[in-house]
Amino acid sequence: MQFQNGVLDTDWGHVPGESIRRKLSMDLQSTRRRVSDVRRTFLLFVTFDVLFISLLWIVELNIGNGLKDNIIREVTHYNFKNSLFDIFCLAVARSTLLLLAYALFNLRHWWMVAVTTFCSSAFLLAKVIMSKLLAQGAMGCVLPIISFLVAWLETWFLDFKVLPQEASDEARELSLFYSAHQPFALLTIGVACHH
Repeated sequence: MQFQNGVLDTDWGHVPGESIRRKLSMDLQSTRRRVSDVRRTFLLFVTFDVLFISLLWIVELNIGNGLKDNIIREVTHYNFKNSLFDIFCLAVARSTLLLLAYALFNLRHWWMVAVTTFCSSAFLLAKVIMSKLLAQGAMGCVLPIISFLVAWLETWFLDFKVLPQEASDEARELSLFYSAHQPFALLTIGVACHH
């Protein structure tokens, strides 16, 4: 190993000090791109949210007059006070936003889950106060309560499990990464100091 014109000559070729830094940075970024196990579990739970609310709404549609008549009553002739269709739409919107934010855009902050939980809670509270869902029987009570609980469970899981675990994993990976590449970093600093 020798220095020639500010370039480190090693057995793996001529590499300027800046190239080493760039390569280390690219290696570190490639390890960050994968989805963590705890985030994958959160995304699975978000998917469960929309599927479970959909299932409960479909069960509710099958009670009484039958599926076709109840779809026409709840969707085509939508009425805020009597329909559970909006709770289904709320679950679809909440899940879509969370999947986009935390799966597609890999958001590392709690703001999106806070916004979706706040909006869901406010809507569900207004729905329960202003509607006649309690007169519809068990499903009129179960669907808003389950939707409310699932929204808060998503918030809790992301804020207390996903984000802290990922921060801890990232700190550990950075520590391991820099300790493994420290000799190269010192050589790079040495090259920069000599010129």
